[in-house]
Amino acid sequence: MSEELELLDEEFAPVVVDLDGEPFEVIETIEFEDKMYAALTPYTEEDELDDDVEFIILEVIDDPDSEQCTLKTVDDEELYTKIGDEFMKVFTEEFGDE
Repeated sequence: MSEELELLDEEFAPVVVDLDGEPFEVIETIEFEDKMYAALTPYTEEDELDDDVEFIILEVIDDPDSEQCTLKTVDDEELYTKIGDEFMKVFTEEFGDE
């Protein structure tokens, strides 16, 4: 029984990354135009996000040699907006009007 609980805890553990000394939580990832992107928000220990939470979008670049990934800024403003719209669709599908 305790192993099951440990697995559940690990499954729901937040993915927190350090961006310039500040902790950010990965709240969602999507594939868009054959690339992977992550939505991140400043990390808090609270379980729920505010309704008006803002997020940043970074491209996820996998390094198959090291099995790690790098996060890269999306410099194209039009592309950033399109990706943001896709994330909003995902959030609406997942959480509706909660």
